[in-house]
Amino acid sequence: MSGGTIQSMHSTHDKSFSRHHCKPAAHREERFTRHAEQRAQQRAISLAAVPLIKAYGRQEHDGHGGTHYLMTRGAIDRLARVLGHSAALERLEGVYLVADAVTGAVITISHTW
Repeated sequence: MSGGTIQSMHSTHDKSFSRHHCKPAAHREERFTRHAEQRAQQRAISLAAVPLIKAYGRQEHDGHGGTHYLMTRGAIDRLARVLGHSAALERLEGVYLVADAVTGAVITISHTW
């Protein structure tokens, strides 16, 4: 489904999220298409937040080989109970990403508004 070049998460690392480890993604390296990296940079979304979005975001399959993850208010509240409230965490509300359902590679990332 992704069709684009897959990149590893060796770029764009935000210190706001780097100290937090998320068990579902802690033992694998996140992968991104070049498109997802470009969109994250254009939209000021830290790629370091991706494991948190995948672990806490509302998950839906799109029926086309992708999985959508959305950081709803409830997702932010659940994550805040674990990490504590922060401005960086609050900025994740409304952020969504689409990942390849097979490989888990992030295809795109954006805000709902």
